[in-house]
Amino acid sequence: MSTKPVKLRAFRINQTSELSTEDRSLISLLQQVFTPASIVQDRTMQLNEVEDEEDVLPFFKWNSEKNFVFGMIMRVLKNDITQGIPSDLYDRESFSISDIDGAESVDTCKSFYYIALNEKFLVTNLPGNLPINRVETFINYLVSEQRRGIYKFVPVMTIPEELPLSQIRKIVIGENISLHASTEGIGSSIKTLSKEVIAHLLGENPNITELTENDIIQANLVLKFRKKPTDMPKEEYEQLLGQMARPLLDDRGICIETKQGKKISGEMIRREKRVTVDITVTGRVNEKNLMQEMELFITELMRE
Repeated sequence: MSTKPVKLRAFRINQTSELSTEDRSLISLLQQVFTPASIVQDRTMQLNEVEDEEDVLPFFKWNSEKNFVFGMIMRVLKNDITQGIPSDLYDRESFSISDIDGAESVDTCKSFYYIALNEKFLVTNLPGNLPINRVETFINYLVSEQRRGIYKFVPVMTIPEELPLSQIRKIVIGENISLHASTEGIGSSIKTLSKEVIAHLLGENPNITELTENDIIQANLVLKFRKKPTDMPKEEYEQLLGQMARPLLDDRGICIETKQGKKISGEMIRREKRVTVDITVTGRVNEKNLMQEMELFITELMRE
């Protein structure tokens, strides 16, 4: 039997809203959208008005209690060379990746990944070099008519038991970080602090401008604890770190330094799980196997 290693990333689902005090779970809204009567066309989002590029959720699968859902998200391109997904597939309740296999499939489907979520957590195999706001934007779009706020996916962080909050000296966000705008259509990124911020801090100076333009000067953001927050619960502490790590594309961009000088990188505390899944003779992932692994991971998160 052939297998493939898969890395699963875990995120806590948070609702942010100033429009309503009503707390509505994302899963309850998806239950209204992901119904047997829905078709693929209902689950598409064009990225902008200029290009024919879109995100598509071709299928979803609920568990028997409908408190856990699994699905795939595709990034699809349509232009003069590739005609995109055949129009008749949009009228179906669902389709699979094998339905668009062919000579143009590489150009048509630029990428795809899987997600699974319940009331509290979302798990995905979205590659680590892609920001979670790609998933956030799409899911919030799909429930835009039902929601009363924005749902954010915050990385789940697990702090070692031997590292109490009182022992943290500072948290450094810097050299390797890449902050991404929340709007999917913006392609630019910010490496460390932006050149504009550095220029504002150092003042107008032609020499400084030349240094920043040539990436000779970089600035890191350092957060220090002025008091010992010993009363902060561990869960609240981990959620705080998750909020800080959320914009970071590279886990190495966040570093916790203890009073003893020990350094712990973000990749060491971000909650992930590596699983091995069965693959088909064509090299495709056994989706039922992956769905079960994701469900097990969420079950573990719920018990922690």
